[in-house]
Amino acid sequence: MKKRIIVIVIVLVMFVVSFFVVNSKLDLYINWKIYLPGIQKRMVVFDNFFRNGDQISVFKYHSKWKMRLIRDINHFNKISSKDIENIRANLTDFYNGLGFNQKGESGKAKYDKTINTNRLLNVNNYYLIKKENGDYIILILDMADKRLYAFITIR
Repeated sequence: MKKRIIVIVIVLVMFVVSFFVVNSKLDLYINWKIYLPGIQKRMVVFDNFFRNGDQISVFKYHSKWKMRLIRDINHFNKISSKDIENIRANLTDFYNGLGFNQKGESGKAKYDKTINTNRLLNVNNYYLIKKENGDYIILILDMADKRLYAFITIR
């Protein structure tokens, strides 16, 4: 009987862990057709979604190979000196649209505390911007730091 309970508990724990791993990537695939293979750690820096709103997430990877795979599957572009102003303008637009979440936290304060725009705009990084009907997502792969930054706006 004890063995059966232990097996059931292990199965439940595995189910819960797999749900959180899949769920952190599933929303990006369903909404934006962006596939993030592999297991990573997602930190939601700011979130004020309720039908519309903004979200800042940072994914931490342990393998540059997986990051190159993400880059290639999703067709990221290498940041060049001619792209920097366009990316900066999109990030500024995102920043200017940030408000407060349900907890009363300022999106701009969270962005300022967590995001280093100059580091993101490094020419060794990669970016992807997708826009649909006023909604957009900005993704920046920081290859040196093994992080993927996601800035999402739904209007």
